[in-house]
Amino acid sequence: MKEMMKNKMVLYVLAVVLIAAAGYFGWMKYQAMQNTPEAQQAKAIEQKNAVLAKIGQLTVLPTDEEPVLFTVNDATLLKGQQAFFKDAANGDVLLVYQKGGKALIYRESENKIVNSGPVSFQQPAATTPSK
Repeated sequence: MKEMMKNKMVLYVLAVVLIAAAGYFGWMKYQAMQNTPEAQQAKAIEQKNAVLAKIGQLTVLPTDEEPVLFTVNDATLLKGQQAFFKDAANGDVLLVYQKGGKALIYRESENKIVNSGPVSFQQPAATTPSK
């Protein structure tokens, strides 16, 4: 009888170990799938759309183009370059609409637009070949 109980206990322990191992390997596979370039790109698009939705509640955004988004990592460097960035802080999001000529700085932590204004992109002058 003791031998039979011992065998059952070994089988239970073995079953628990197998279930734990299967769960661990499944979790590892799930983590690997989350780190694929496609998954990262989908996550970035989802985050971009969420930010645009929040900003769209605060101001009218151009609808005929997708903005380029940047995250401010060194506000002190930007503040020294242009007055547009004087109120920017690390973590703010900069949206640039190239065709629409519009840029704005959004602070997600406070859900407010810090600054907005027109932006122009200077194209290099076309040179004519000298004869």
